[in-house]
Amino acid sequence: MLKQGDIIMVNVNPTKGHEQAGHRPFIILSNKHYNNVSTLVIGCSISNTSSDWVFNVDLPEGMKTTGKIKTDQLRSLDLGARGYRFVESAPEEVVVECLEKLNAIVDSE
Repeated sequence: MLKQGDIIMVNVNPTKGHEQAGHRPFIILSNKHYNNVSTLVIGCSISNTSSDWVFNVDLPEGMKTTGKIKTDQLRSLDLGARGYRFVESAPEEVVVECLEKLNAIVDSE
């Protein structure tokens, strides 16, 4: 079973507008409790953009996966319907930074 922080390759199409599209890396941010009871996972696409957007989280050097996690483009995916390939797990500090960015987006003011 996939866990929080796992990075997979998955086709995220169909998409609309400014959403990340195509076959791309995706980090799972939903926790094991959610993943155990749902057929979905929740996470974010990873892009090789050079943008320094405040909600992007950089992946550290030395990983197979390169780029920035787009935490402002959270989405749920049914991996049973899409299929995927496991790539690697992100370091805990990357997951924590992603969750902090998400909290900044959804926390009440």
